[in-house]
Amino acid sequence: MIELFYCIKKGLELSRPMMKTKGGFTFVEVIIAMAIFAILVVGIFPAFLIGIKLNTVSQIAVETSTQAQGVIEEIYGYSLTNTYAETETLLTAAYSTPTVVGSTKTYSKTTADYTITIAITSNSPEYGMYKVIVNVTKLDNPYGAQPAQAETILLFE
Repeated sequence: MIELFYCIKKGLELSRPMMKTKGGFTFVEVIIAMAIFAILVVGIFPAFLIGIKLNTVSQIAVETSTQAQGVIEEIYGYSLTNTYAETETLLTAAYSTPTVVGSTKTYSKTTADYTITIAITSNSPEYGMYKVIVNVTKLDNPYGAQPAQAETILLFE
């Protein structure tokens, strides 16, 4: 303490060990940091690609399920106000002439985005009931998402 006052009076500096101060990073440190960052990014990048693929597949699944549900609801609406014969006429006009195999009639239609297939089996599971299965496949399907299927059993007037 006395030495401090003495130095201040005389205008002398205290002798201290020199401290080295850095104003930034050296070039080598920056290169090493970039290399570590690049290794981490390369390791994580495939996870981002898988995430993008899963997102696309999920989006297609939601779209096709929504379409299938809409077609089922359309046919359900027909069953409330029409006979089965009238519903067949409406489906033939909207989709196609049915393919008949046993007691199953299959209608299909291809739109700009989807292929829609409707299979109606009469007297299934019981006499007077109609089992309706709707399959919807997305045409632009880069990752091979599964088609959506909706199924119901209806009674017609």
